[in-house]
Amino acid sequence: MQVRRVLKFLAAVVLILLLALGGSACRKKQTPAQPPLKEPASASPTEVSSPEKNEPILDPSKEYRPRMVYYVDPSGSQLVPLTVQVEKVEGIARETLKQLVRSEENVSMAAGMGAQPTIPIDTEIRGLSIRNGLARVDFSKELLDYSGFDQERLMVESIVWTLTEFPTVQSVQIMVEGKILSTLPGGTRVDKPLRR
Repeated sequence: MQVRRVLKFLAAVVLILLLALGGSACRKKQTPAQPPLKEPASASPTEVSSPEKNEPILDPSKEYRPRMVYYVDPSGSQLVPLTVQVEKVEGIARETLKQLVRSEENVSMAAGMGAQPTIPIDTEIRGLSIRNGLARVDFSKELLDYSGFDQERLMVESIVWTLTEFPTVQSVQIMVEGKILSTLPGGTRVDKPLRR
């Protein structure tokens, strides 16, 4: 008899606990209403940056592709891979390489991701061709406007690593003003195609 009473008592306690726990789990938490997202106001959508990350607002009338580029980290000591949206155009490798030039727009976008472009300001990509796995890139003389071996090494690596992200590129020949240089000012050899 006592065993039955104890079992009934335990069953009642378990039932009460289950009801108490189940009831609190079923209650919905009250959260404040979220304000609606505001549309960014812009006169020219391709030039405006979002306030959160300094990311460019993409022109909805154009098509974009995600591409991997290599920027310098904030300490300036190593490269970091970042994905950027590049307009889908014929010659997308050239458009992707333009993301590495220190223009105002690229510096702002890279800073929003905690990085910085590697190619000196005002550098132009005079030509880019890809044949048999070799990308031949011709830069303007502004490519040589940097200081120090470390900047040179990071710049060259970012160019090579960015271009070899394309499956059709295995090596990169860097040229300046249409000429293949034997070395860059900091001593990096560029007389032969470079690989990752």
